[in-house]
Amino acid sequence: MAKFANVTYGTGGATKEYTYVVNDSVRLGDIIQPSVVHYKSKKVFGTTGIVQSTAKETSTVGQKVKQKAESEMADKGNTGDIAEALTAKDIGLAQERTAQGTYATNEPLGKTVRGETGRRAVQEGREFELTARVATLRQANVEARQASENFDSYSQAFLPKGD
Repeated sequence: MAKFANVTYGTGGATKEYTYVVNDSVRLGDIIQPSVVHYKSKKVFGTTGIVQSTAKETSTVGQKVKQKAESEMADKGNTGDIAEALTAKDIGLAQERTAQGTYATNEPLGKTVRGETGRRAVQEGREFELTARVATLRQANVEARQASENFDSYSQAFLPKGD
């Protein structure tokens, strides 16, 4: 089972929301590392995003989110599926633990809080740090997105053309 997550890019929660398919362990306010396609160059890269809302795929709200996302994609000429944002759990990236069994490092951004605009954002004073864990997760998302888009562009040649 999967769900949809509306994500803002960066750590401030001030951008437009973009929809991704995520696993059920992703929650409101989580910081994820989705892939993005640059609108001009079409280059795929990884970025940081904050989950602003989620909806299960099978729910009424989830179906509305899916329709809205597909409609926005169609307006831009994109006929593929909604992009998936992989988590550390999806790629098997376990968090390191100390000898005592506690987590070795805390996430540098910490928990998100609801800001003045009503959206989730990183707490004041917290700075983004590109750790090896974040870089690995971004790279996995970029590779998965590129593989998906390569298949979509390849398969278009074999689909029936509209009249």
